[in-house]
Amino acid sequence: MINNQEYKAFDKLFNRLAQKYGDYEVFSSFLLYIASGFCADGTINFETRYSKEEFALFYEMYKEYTLIMNEHTKGDD
Repeated sequence: MINNQEYKAFDKLFNRLAQKYGDYEVFSSFLLYIASGFCADGTINFETRYSKEEFALFYEMYKEYTLIMNEHTKGDD
């Protein structure tokens, strides 16, 4: 079971962007970032409004999201 403590790293990264762009915009962009990662040609067609440093935060958020989902999908072997 995942507790709120394990979401803190993701939340911190998300809020850094949300302070400037808003929750809705960051969540929408995060979903686009994830979906773009599955492009067949390997390119990420991502919005240019974000700086290079901000774009890097989406990668960090994705890493945290992956760790969270890994914990959620572990079996009770």
